[in-house]
Order: sequence, then C-alpha cells, then structure tokens
Amino acid sequence: MRILVIGAGATGGYFGGRLLESGQDVSFLVRERRAAQLAEHGLVIRSSFGDATLPHPPTVQAGELREAFDLILLSCKAYHLPQVIEDMAPAVGPHTAILPKRGAWGTRREVQVSHITHALKDCGVVPAAPSIT
Repeated sequence: MRILVIGAGATGGYFGGRLLESGQDVSFLVRERRAAQLAEHGLVIRSSFGDATLPHPPTVQAGELREAFDLILLSCKAYHLPQVIEDMAPAVGPHTAILPKRGAWGTRREVQVSHITHALKDCGVVPAAPSIT
C-alpha cells in the first residue's frame, strides 16, 4: 500500500513516522523548507509510546506527484486546505482513500466539494501529544 502523508508536523509526523517505522511505503508531501529540514535532521518522534528517529524520510513536493496513492493521510492545518486539495489532486485516483485527521475542521466537506469524493469519516486521535521535530 502506497501512503501519502500530507504534512510532517505533529499529527502527520507522528502517524506517518510510525507507519514508516513499521516498514510501510510512506512519502510525506511537504513544502521545500520542511523537506530540507527532514533531509538534514530526519524525523524525530518523542512520545510516551517510544521515541523514534527516522533519518531521511521520503518526501515529495507538490509538483513531483505523478501517480495515485492508495491512502492519503490528510494532516494539514485547515487554512492550508484549499491549496493542499489542489496540490494533492495528481495523487488521487479512483480507489484512493483520503483519511482526514482531526484539526482540519471542514476537511471532509471541502474535499467532497472539490470532486475528490473518496473521503473517509474524520477519525484518529493521538492519546498523548507527541513532540515532533
């Protein structure tokens, strides 16, 4: 399963990092500055469930998306959503599932309005706030 995580902050970094740590095929859609930070320092998770350091996590820029992913974990801030929907369009295929995470209020409605209608119900809670650097 190919997984695209949009954003590598607290939510996307935690869930995407844990998926990557478990051997899943994960790429992070991030802006240029965040891609440079991840390339230099890796993705660091500090959590009561165990710390992890993932050097050089796979990143992609919006203009580099060419193929559909099986799952998109949408973990951006709500105010970035209109641009993110445009950016992720090349990664959405007829069987792509989009899983919006909490914090992106209105995500499901906005994704559906954008004609990307494969959105799943908003779910997912991190039980302890992890520190992502």
